[in-house]
Amino acid sequence: MTTTYKSWIPNTWSYNSNYDGYNISDLDNLLSENKAKYRSSATFPGYVSRKKECEIFDYKGYYGSGFVVAYPNYKGTIYCNISYFIIQGTEK
Repeated sequence: MTTTYKSWIPNTWSYNSNYDGYNISDLDNLLSENKAKYRSSATFPGYVSRKKECEIFDYKGYYGSGFVVAYPNYKGTIYCNISYFIIQGTEK
């Protein structure tokens, strides 16, 4: 999910520079600010560096609007783990 892997990011995701510097411990604040709720998790073919805790992308797609948190997969480097968080009122 770094800049070298931009081709792996779907069209429904967009990188938001406002999320630079966020980490997993800031996620509670981000959820309460956006009134977002956890939707689901999955593995995704991409790479998130272990030096970063996570990367956050805006999301608009199948589940509604919100954001995706991508974080490293410590079992391998081909896939990363992602979690979808959907803003209340935009669910499909």
